[in-house]
Amino acid sequence: TNTALRQAWAERMRPTLVLNKIDRLIGELKLSPTEAWERIKRVLESVNALVSALINSEGLATPDRVERADVLDDGDGDAAAADEQQEALEDKWHFRPEVGNVVFASASGGWGFGIARFAGLWAAKIGANRRLLRRTLWGEWAYHARDKKVVRYVAGGKLKPMFVSMILEPIWQLHEIAFVGGDIERAVK
Repeated sequence: TNTALRQAWAERMRPTLVLNKIDRLIGELKLSPTEAWERIKRVLESVNALVSALINSEGLATPDRVERADVLDDGDGDAAAADEQQEALEDKWHFRPEVGNVVFASASGGWGFGIARFAGLWAAKIGANRRLLRRTLWGEWAYHARDKKVVRYVAGGKLKPMFVSMILEPIWQLHEIAFVGGDIERAVK
């Protein structure tokens, strides 16, 4: 990951992060959808920490890095402005499922998806705004079905994170139907 990110930085190409082997969270590790969400969040945080370290490292602050030089020294010595620009650069390079630069996949299972795919499916099903769902399917958000509202997720509360209830739980159910139960016809439905 480190090498790939360095190469992308050198070529000024913002990569897409593919979190592969999601199926192993179900079959091998036997995690619940909520446990899988927690694990995926930690992996994403680790990758974003690596991105921040690469951006902040001296090795990336070379003279030919105009973007980096502009961020670190805007010529007026204003440290606050430089910090603000540094944060903007990190925000630009961080991986965030809600902006579409993270894909969840299973190469062995032959599937992968981004948040936008599920946002479209759920928007049609519950009559919600697709853009709102795209922004809230990842992170600390829950869907209150009775009130038809997106609310802040509270750990230990009655509502589950939207990524868990609207994405991971259906995948876990599909896995149970198709692979454990062997009911391919029902899985296709």
